[in-house]
Amino acid sequence: MRPGAGRQLRRGGALPARMSRPVRFVRLVMVLGLLGATAAPAQQDEEAERAAIREKLAAQRATLALVEAKKLSVLEGMELMEDLAAFSRRRVRALEGDLNLFRRRVVLAEREEAVLREALRAQLRRLSPRLRTLYRLQRRRPLEVLLSAEDFAALMWRARALEASMAGDLELLRTVQHVAGLQRQATLELKRLHTSLSQRVAFLQQQSKQAQAQQEALEEVVGKLAGEAELAKRAVRELEGADAELTRMLVDLHEAPATSGFGALKGKLPRPVTGIIEVGFGRVVNPRFNTVTVQKGVDIRAPAGAPVHAVAEGTVVYAGWLRGYGNLLILDHGDDFHTLVAHLSTITQEVGARVAPGDVVGEVGDTGSLKGAYLYFEVRRAGQAVDPAPWLAPAPAAAVTP
Repeated sequence: MRPGAGRQLRRGGALPARMSRPVRFVRLVMVLGLLGATAAPAQQDEEAERAAIREKLAAQRATLALVEAKKLSVLEGMELMEDLAAFSRRRVRALEGDLNLFRRRVVLAEREEAVLREALRAQLRRLSPRLRTLYRLQRRRPLEVLLSAEDFAALMWRARALEASMAGDLELLRTVQHVAGLQRQATLELKRLHTSLSQRVAFLQQQSKQAQAQQEALEEVVGKLAGEAELAKRAVRELEGADAELTRMLVDLHEAPATSGFGALKGKLPRPVTGIIEVGFGRVVNPRFNTVTVQKGVDIRAPAGAPVHAVAEGTVVYAGWLRGYGNLLILDHGDDFHTLVAHLSTITQEVGARVAPGDVVGEVGDTGSLKGAYLYFEVRRAGQAVDPAPWLAPAPAAAVTP
């Protein structure tokens, strides 16, 4: 089948050339808009009006479905971003605390260095006179100083005084050297602390910018999510009126008496593919995000390429791509009953073909899928989705999820 060949088959009449496209962003055609075309039209203006209503409802439903699917992914991303933003804020607060402690350490180091610098100056002031005295002594040899004494007692006194003076000078010199060493170490440590402080300030600024960027991104996501939620609410309000009107029209279009006996197959239909029903019909609640989506069919997990079979005799009324469903095939079984299989990798039947139970109509794929390869299966009666589970024959326990 060539791409884009999807179309509807009208009983006992001409096939419309092309379905009109929905306005603005809702250029989506859903299953309900396709089902009504299987009945004979009354007049051209009535058929056009009905088609417009069906298309409007189909577009609204498709938009709502896409919003719901996107809503889950946005919520997941939002939770991750909230975690990242919270972590960044905690990191910034911790860095700010460390930086304050480090600044106090720098202040103490500056004070210590200043004290040592002043102590060194004081010691140098004390040492300066002694250095001048030593300089004068160097001009007169110590032996000359001793021999110039008037007597032996004076000589001994000068010897002891000279020894004490030199010992004191040496001690003072050692003290000055020690203080100078401490001051040099303090100066080097202070330079290191200032360098480290600059690096810490730069890192804190970087982390603050990152946290701010994450917060802004989170706010943007929340804003988008709020807008999409409002869009979904508006779509639901429109659907409430349009769905009822379309249902009445579908009933008018399908007043022919039952002839196919499809209703007698309830509880006896074979599965369209061998696999596990992982998502059932009806409301599906995501406990993690407290969100609710509505399933109008069942998701059957099956390997890509697995053959998909017709569950009953019918006529192919649609076979082609549909946004949100990927490759979609619809079978008309009469008595207002239709079955749908979606996300097919390939479609093996043409519109208008008659199929028997068990005939292969396509293969499992992931076209239009948000979660990989699986088969989406619906049963509709008079355009309304019904739970497929009661229609399917009992399957082995391993083939159905709890």
